Amino acid sequence: MPYIMRGEDGGIVAVFGEPRDEAREELSPNDPELNAFLSRNEGDAVDQTHAHAMLSASDTQMVRVLEDLVEILIHKGVILITDLPDEAQVKLSERRRLRKLLGVLDHMETDEISLL
Repeated sequence: MPYIMRGEDGGIVAVFGEPRDEAREELSPNDPELNAFLSRNEGDAVDQTHAHAMLSASDTQMVRVLEDLVEILIHKGVILITDLPDEAQVKLSERRRLRKLLGVLDHMETDEISLL
């Protein structure tokens, strides 16, 4: 998640990928105020810093997208879990177990998927 620093007027003046003393407020990468700030500063020299912060903040979400994609491909029979390297199989299985434990498998019905 991106961390922002606000100016005296309460508006965003900087975005960071990690919390800092001056930037502890965390915003969603999809936050309209954050997106407006980033689009206003598109041509600035600091644009790379903002883009890097946004990219880092979206990493977790992208991992979830890829995880769901693998699950769908397995479910549809396009690939087998055994087609993946052993390490990937272990990681996917562990994440699936943890999600099930937490009850957050919200993208697909778990009873329709039998991977192992």
